[in-house]
Amino acid sequence: MLTIQAPFGGVAWVSVETDEILDTLLLPLKGNAGRIELPIKKEYAPNATVAIYLVKPGGEKELPRERFAYTDIEVRRPDRELKIEPHLASATAKPGDIVRGEVRVTSENKPVSDADLLVFAVDDAVLSLGDWKLPAIGERFYPKNAFSVRTYEALHGYIDNLAKLSVTQKGFVIGGGGEEAISNVKNVRKEFRTLAFWQGSLKTGSDGKSDGKATFEFAAPDNLTTYRVVAVGQTKTNQFGGDATQTVKISKPLLIDPALPRFLRDGDEIELRAIVRENFADNDEITARCITDANLKLLGGDSATQSAHRDAPTVFRFRAKVADVDLAQAKIRFEAVSKSNNKMSDAVEITLPVQPPTIVRKESVAGSFTGPQFDAHRVMPEEWRHGRGKFSTTISTSPWLPKIAGLPVILEYPHGCFEQISTKLLGYSLLANLLAYMPDLQGRDAEYRATLERGLKQYADSLLSNGMLPYWPGGDAGNGFVTCQALWSVNESINAGFEAPAELQEKLSGAVGKILKGQAGASRFEKCFALFVLTQSGSDDDFRNESQELYLHRNEGSDEDRALLALALHRQNIMAREQQQLLREIDTPIKERAFNPATFTSMTRAEAMRAFAFNAISPPTWTKQKKQEARDRMAKLMDSAGSLSTQENLWLLLAFKSMLGAEMAPALHATQPPDVLSKNGRAAAWLDRKIDNELVIKGLNQGALVFLMRAEYSTSEADTDRVDRGFRIERVVKNLTDAKRVGTSDAPLKLGDQLLITYRVNTRKLQNFVALEDALPAGLEVVNPNLALVGKFFQLPPADPQDRLLGLSYSEMRDRSALLYFDIVDPGSSTYSVLARATAAGAFRWPATQVAPMYDSRFSGLSPSSICVVSSE
Repeated sequence: MLTIQAPFGGVAWVSVETDEILDTLLLPLKGNAGRIELPIKKEYAPNATVAIYLVKPGGEKELPRERFAYTDIEVRRPDRELKIEPHLASATAKPGDIVRGEVRVTSENKPVSDADLLVFAVDDAVLSLGDWKLPAIGERFYPKNAFSVRTYEALHGYIDNLAKLSVTQKGFVIGGGGEEAISNVKNVRKEFRTLAFWQGSLKTGSDGKSDGKATFEFAAPDNLTTYRVVAVGQTKTNQFGGDATQTVKISKPLLIDPALPRFLRDGDEIELRAIVRENFADNDEITARCITDANLKLLGGDSATQSAHRDAPTVFRFRAKVADVDLAQAKIRFEAVSKSNNKMSDAVEITLPVQPPTIVRKESVAGSFTGPQFDAHRVMPEEWRHGRGKFSTTISTSPWLPKIAGLPVILEYPHGCFEQISTKLLGYSLLANLLAYMPDLQGRDAEYRATLERGLKQYADSLLSNGMLPYWPGGDAGNGFVTCQALWSVNESINAGFEAPAELQEKLSGAVGKILKGQAGASRFEKCFALFVLTQSGSDDDFRNESQELYLHRNEGSDEDRALLALALHRQNIMAREQQQLLREIDTPIKERAFNPATFTSMTRAEAMRAFAFNAISPPTWTKQKKQEARDRMAKLMDSAGSLSTQENLWLLLAFKSMLGAEMAPALHATQPPDVLSKNGRAAAWLDRKIDNELVIKGLNQGALVFLMRAEYSTSEADTDRVDRGFRIERVVKNLTDAKRVGTSDAPLKLGDQLLITYRVNTRKLQNFVALEDALPAGLEVVNPNLALVGKFFQLPPADPQDRLLGLSYSEMRDRSALLYFDIVDPGSSTYSVLARATAAGAFRWPATQVAPMYDSRFSGLSPSSICVVSSE
């Protein structure tokens, strides 16, 4: 029933509409109010729009009049809905108990047989953090109809002498538990899971007794929390439903919970804290005990007794020191027992990762030797032998192995920008055949693929409305270079068997096409790169006009522009003479150049692009001798892969790969079994050996062999001195809670103190894409890297007038480090600050802060390391 209010009566044309007109009625409306009975049909579900066009005919002394209004109506289809009702046998449980439940499924009050159900139990605190709500399952499959029919006024087109006034009034209103006390010391709580249960293949019964019902059960984890049970379901007849109302609380009468940091560093002195709660007595004496392994030595007693009150936290403290040169995980166990009733007890055990006290170095070394024996320590650099960590050794019969060391460097670049993500995708898809020589990488193939699949999803999530990609995920400014390389990587990834998100390739192609046509404010290089990328895809698009235009204006570009343009013309099989001319013009010594943040150019990349173009087009001047000289030059540049940028490594590998001939190396033999053998049998790897352990490999092939060793290690010295290589970095800590507490042994910080950590960076020249990493002490946790937001809630110290504030471009807050990225760092002194909090008590190692440009390894800086002292008193 619809109620109509209007300033006049007349004839009402009533229509029910979605993206089309479903039904119409023509009804008289007497007076300025009335009612319309509208039969509801199932075709209107889930919603429709009722529109009314009211017309009052004119007369001798009166002009005709019109009004228009509409309203939405929601239409339910009970036959499409499932009522899903989970029921638990008990709303409470203890760790290790079996939680049993039943799910009943009905539709229109009738049991539904053979319904497919997904049932899971997840920590409710995690759901609350994200403000999670059960989605309306049916709406995902039956989305609301869009109102796409348009109605327009008409009378003003016939009455010329009326002023043009709006007579359409759209939006006119129409319608107007108790627990058993038993000892649990032997059942130590170790299984802490956010997701307690997941069953994706439950079906409701159809045997008469269990019609519309399904049962489930799971063991309660050791988390002392509340789990929410979620059930969603569907049928073959397209009925949907869900429920998330049931919860089960996991608890005990006596609980002991650890209050520890997220990790430790070798040499830390820490206060191991445990919090005890009891709800079985008003007051009771509780004895707590702390048990650690040999890597974490207690500095005092291992037990203590305190008085505990009902539902009030009681804190127990035990001092310990980390002494773990092997950096094995530290195991910590807490036990609590009631003095009045020894059946009231609890125990919990956790492990904490142990990190080195100084920054971790990742280095590689390669070379040749003569078999049949290889002694790793003989060729190991002196710094490695004096450090602590692990190394891996790869030996091959192929001389190519040391030259492709840039491939693992590409696949393991640490930064999260789209330039590096796209380079990883290109490295994996275009250079996959080189993985056959890297056995240690083959073992990580699944890990690499998962990382790259996440990268493709990040593309889709960060794509701007115009199809462009920013440099950093979540950015709002499109980057032409990144967008072009992203499309190239998507095309090659699809060819390599990856599945790209829907419409990603199409949207990127549209954006790159606009770059090529000059519709996106692109540079000459970006246009040439766009043409190169678009012609690599093998599409049938014709880019002749754009190719000719870029060729005519080639003098406005660089040698890299010409190399990319020549490759694009060659790919299209057009303008053969022009290809030769472009190569003649770039067949000159490579000029010195400064890094350009818009194009990511460098001398090394320019040399690699030129070699790649010459080898692909193979002009008459590209003799066998010149090709060998270029290959030798590429190989020499690749010897320093670890210090090259992503772009340099990628293009060097592409050029080197294009010039490789047939491989004639024999299979590798060794009497000492390797951990991994390469797919082609020509290389083997011995992985993750401790640096101080001997590795002598015997029974190798006679004759010339090559090796590649990679290490992750830290120096044995706990203290790191300042290092200035074009950068000077200082780390200053100010206590916003109490300025007198500075974090030394004489004036320690206090648990809960809010700290402002300021990084002062000084450089003599403009730097682009600078990464700053601070490996945090175990007792601190970064709360917020957004300095502007911090300033709204805290009174920040006045800045030094000689310092500029750095503009943060991107940040990553990890458990063990804070990573800050700045696209521009101007010459002089600049600062940036983050907010942190003291979260654990003890004396903690604080490794050096390091800063370096992402694309120029000539510059870097280290701050001195330090000790951070936090007190619980």
